Amino acid sequence: MKNRPWFQEIAERIFVDPAGITSDRFEWQQKLSGEQKLMAAILEDALRNLKRIIKSVKEKRRKLTKHNQRLWVKDLHWFFAQDTERIHSFINVCDELKLNPGCIRNKVQEWYDDMEILLKRKAA
Repeated sequence: MKNRPWFQEIAERIFVDPAGITSDRFEWQQKLSGEQKLMAAILEDALRNLKRIIKSVKEKRRKLTKHNQRLWVKDLHWFFAQDTERIHSFINVCDELKLNPGCIRNKVQEWYDDMEILLKRKAA
C-alpha cells in the first residue's frame, strides 16, 4: 500500500472530523515546519469553532449567543476571503499546507447551509 502524503491525511480528517486534525498529532506533525504547524493550528481552530457552534445550536436547541455570532461571522469571513496579502490568510494557509481551498470551502458552505436551516427552525 502506498503511503499517502501528510497533507492528504489532514484533508481527509477535516472532512470527517475537524478535531481529528490533531487527534493523531505525532503521525503527521513531525513532517511540518514550525510555520506549517502554526498554520495548521489556525485552520484547526477555525474549523473547530464552526463545528462547535453548530453542535451547540443543535444540542441546546437555542439561538446563537452574541459571542458565538461574532466567532461564526469572523471564521466564515476568514474562510471565504480572497486575501493573499496576509501571511495567515485562508488561501495562504491552504497553499502552505498543500490543501485545496475549494474543497474546504465547499465543506464549510455545507456547514453554513446546515446552520441556516437550524436557525430558521428555531426562529419559527
